[in-house]
Amino acid sequence: MVRTRSTTAVPLPAAGGAELPDPGRLVPLSPFDAFWVALPPVRRVFLFRSLPRVPFSDVVGTLRSSLAQVLPAFHPFAGELTYSPDSRALSIVLPDEREGCSCRGVTFVEAETDLDFERLVEEGSEHDQDALGQLVPNIRRDQLPAPVMAAQVTEFVGGGGGVALGVALHHTAADGRGIWRFLEMPARVELASMNNDGEMVLVAGREAGSVQASVSIAAGKMQAFRDVFMAE
Repeated sequence: MVRTRSTTAVPLPAAGGAELPDPGRLVPLSPFDAFWVALPPVRRVFLFRSLPRVPFSDVVGTLRSSLAQVLPAFHPFAGELTYSPDSRALSIVLPDEREGCSCRGVTFVEAETDLDFERLVEEGSEHDQDALGQLVPNIRRDQLPAPVMAAQVTEFVGGGGGVALGVALHHTAADGRGIWRFLEMPARVELASMNNDGEMVLVAGREAGSVQASVSIAAGKMQAFRDVFMAE
């Protein structure tokens, strides 16, 4: 069973009047996009083993921060899928405090579960779809408006621990490639934000056999770093 601890929202940093990239706060959808409205949202869940001495609250904070940093580049994900009877048109409406928009951004759910983490990881092709479905927020609605996206971070409080990141996203907002590109970006931002003590992290690159290096230096060590590399 999954129990919700809190439900908040990750707002667009531009909320409150600042300009957004085109097409702005009203994203019109074409008749081709309308085909996807009635279909279930795309749902993805990622399972991670708990890191030693890293509190779950730090994991939640880092994920919220990285999502907020990449959201402006994918700003339609923070809106609501709506239908206008007057124009008979579908669109994505972005939050705008000036107009009293009801949508607040991307819903962010923090939860806990007694599910067996190891069983979900090691069960091979026989996935427990009912259990995995509880780790992803439900954004499907019988009527519009409907949220475009929501995220859920779940802590496994049973033996062994673990963390699940579940993401639900309407296919009207992105195709498969766009969804995966979005999911990659918070992970890349997170490398720098979680390794802020002057560490270097090596991860697999996009091309086979390549390596990507991520370097982060604490603010207090910047002067020493500069002195070494600027020395004659």
